[in-house]
Formats: sequence, structure tokens, C-alpha cells
Amino acid sequence: MEAAAIVKPLSGVELTHLTYALVIVATFFGLSSLYLAMKLHRLSGSYQKMMQGAEGKSIEEMMLARIREIEELKQSVGDLQNQQRLLSLDGMKHLQRLGLIRFNAFDNTGSDLSFSLAMTDAERNGFVLSGIYGREESRVYAKPIVAGESTYMLTKEEKQALEAAAKK
Repeated sequence: MEAAAIVKPLSGVELTHLTYALVIVATFFGLSSLYLAMKLHRLSGSYQKMMQGAEGKSIEEMMLARIREIEELKQSVGDLQNQQRLLSLDGMKHLQRLGLIRFNAFDNTGSDLSFSLAMTDAERNGFVLSGIYGREESRVYAKPIVAGESTYMLTKEEKQALEAAAKK
């Protein structure tokens, strides 16, 4: 095998050119380093300003405060949803559907002075109130309604009032 190749020494001109090239490369790297150092210094200042929040608080403290506020708001929303659900269930039990029918109970009386008023909740529980007007006397009757039905016999007008209430 052949021994390592012998490198021929460089001439003075070649050494000069090589030196110039190394100086140019070193200058380029030096200027690049200086530019990057200045850029880093500016970014560092911006970073410090950003990390220093309002009133001297850091961004981390501000973010933690916002996270706590969000958690409190979530709890409040959950409480409001529970209250809304309870109110909605409670509202189903309130009288909310009305049906009114006016009629003439007797031939010898004028206009429709008698009435049947049905009042029910969302589950069709409630009552029918009927007022019968006569020249000599007037009477009022109440009949309970459970699930849209009464244990008492309903008149035609009371059934109409109950149907009118169910439509609303």
C-alpha cells in the first residue's frame, strides 16, 4: 500500500488568498453574531415587558386569576342551570292553560251570561269552574280535573272549555 499522500506546500499567493477568505468568513460570522445578539436583546426586552402585566403582575399570575374566574363562572352557570331546571319543573305544576266558553244556559235569559272556565297545568291537572246564570238565581260549580279527566260528569260546555285549554 501506498503511504499517505504528501501535500504540496502552498505558495505565498495561495496563502494570501486563503487568509483573505478566512478573514471574510470570520467577518461574516462576527457580523451575524452581532446582529443576532442585538435581535436577542430586543426580543428579551419585549419578552420582559410581555411577562410584566398590568399593575406589576406577571402574565402567569394574571392567567391563574383568569382560570380561577372561569372556574367560578362555570360553577355559577351550573348553579343557574340547576335553578332553571327546578323552576321549569315547578312551572309545570302551575295553572297555565285556560279555556273559556260563554253560553246561554236558559232560553228565557238574554245573551251568554253563563260560562265554563277550565284551568289546567302542563300535565292537564286543574279544575273546571262553571257559572250558571238564571233570572232568579245564579250558581257556580267547580269540578276537579286529573290528567284531562274529571270524576264528575262534565257538561258539553265544560268539555269545550277543557278542549280549549288543552289547545293552548
